[in-house]
Amino acid sequence: MIHMNTLIQDLSQRMNQEAKKREKVETDVNIRLNELLEEYGSSKLEKDQELREFDEKMKEIQAGFSTSEKQRIHMEISSVATDLSKKIDEKEAKLRIDTVNKLDVIEKQLVEENKRRAAKEKEMQQLFDNQMQASKNYGDEGSDALKKNVDENLNKMRGQVSELKKEVNSMGGQFREHKLTTEKVLTEEIKQRQREVKELNAKHEDLEDRHRLGMATLQATIGDTNRENGGTTPASPDYDESNAGSSRRRRNEPGIDADEMKEVNSTNHSKD
Repeated sequence: MIHMNTLIQDLSQRMNQEAKKREKVETDVNIRLNELLEEYGSSKLEKDQELREFDEKMKEIQAGFSTSEKQRIHMEISSVATDLSKKIDEKEAKLRIDTVNKLDVIEKQLVEENKRRAAKEKEMQQLFDNQMQASKNYGDEGSDALKKNVDENLNKMRGQVSELKKEVNSMGGQFREHKLTTEKVLTEEIKQRQREVKELNAKHEDLEDRHRLGMATLQATIGDTNRENGGTTPASPDYDESNAGSSRRRRNEPGIDADEMKEVNSTNHSKD
């Protein structure tokens, strides 16, 4: 009986240790998922800030430049937009790879934990079977009472093992739910980025249209002034349909990085 009680206490301690380890794994999973959500939120805030800075810089460059300066800025905008598009694609690819890698690590940890628990359950079951077999070998007068006591303890421990299995299965379901939630968050984030890029392209296209309209109005005004002053034939426009075509080609390109626009503005102010 003393040996049985010692064995039961030892098994109870092991089960408590297993429960603590399971709670630790679940806590680690939740922490990793929270880190992913924080990364998504931070990325979205940075994107919104870039859009606001882009709108402010585009308003600043609409006034006070000559035709040649506007054409030069127009070419620099095209180059910067191409570089920014590459940077955004690289950042999105890196974010997707990092997220998939983290999910793979969590899934591997869960698989290893399930294997370890299965081995522990098998070991505990073997101990129960061995103890049961040992109790059957007793031939003294108290064998029936001992067998009854062992059976009660055995049934109790089997019930605890069954509860442990249920908890392990529940943990697996929670992990799958967390994984689905994370994939959903990733999908929504990607869609949101695509919508933001489309909005940025629409703003860029609108600015290009305003730029062309302003240039046409300016040249018409210059022509009227020349005719009033001496009938001089107005100069041919400094832009053509190729510029408009290049603008249309940039409709699918993202906006200008705030730091790069600051560099362009500082260069123009130094020339003025």
